[in-house]
Amino acid sequence: MAQSAKEAGGSVASKAKEQGKGVATEASRQTRQLYQQAQSEVIDQTGKQQGRAASGLRSLADEVARMADSGGDSGPATQAARQVSNRLGQAAEWLQDREPMQVLEEVKTYARRHPGVFLLGAAALGVFAGRFTKNMMQDSGGDSGGSSGAPISENAPSWPPADAPTTVTTVAPEAGLLGEPADIGLEGQVRP
Repeated sequence: MAQSAKEAGGSVASKAKEQGKGVATEASRQTRQLYQQAQSEVIDQTGKQQGRAASGLRSLADEVARMADSGGDSGPATQAARQVSNRLGQAAEWLQDREPMQVLEEVKTYARRHPGVFLLGAAALGVFAGRFTKNMMQDSGGDSGGSSGAPISENAPSWPPADAPTTVTTVAPEAGLLGEPADIGLEGQVRP
């Protein structure tokens, strides 16, 4: 009886061990499958957003080109607008021709090579996006919590007051050291 109980216990343990391995294998397979599915969805969504961004850049390039063409003369502002239009078109083409992972890798590589330029560009893009969003909210009738949209009265007080002296620090060029503070009057004259 003890021998048969021992054999039955060993058989049960063996089957439990096999089933445990099967469950672990199945859980691992499902986890991998879920990860791949999530990754695929993220790449798909990123690709759609990338396509929208390229389309937006292309339409912005077209609008700037139309502005340059309606300007008439070939002055410096018109030439600058045409250059901006060309650059925006090139950026849209670059964005459209790449997969999302390629864009990410190229941005990371550029950021490693030129960190200062990258940070300045990111800051400028953030400011632009914030102002664009704020303008879109105001255009759609929403209130972003900022100004009420009412014009500022000519009689409204300004800050700082016009008669307040401004303190600046002068630099002694020959010594290369900071000098003494000085006051700047209303006329822009420096008073020691």
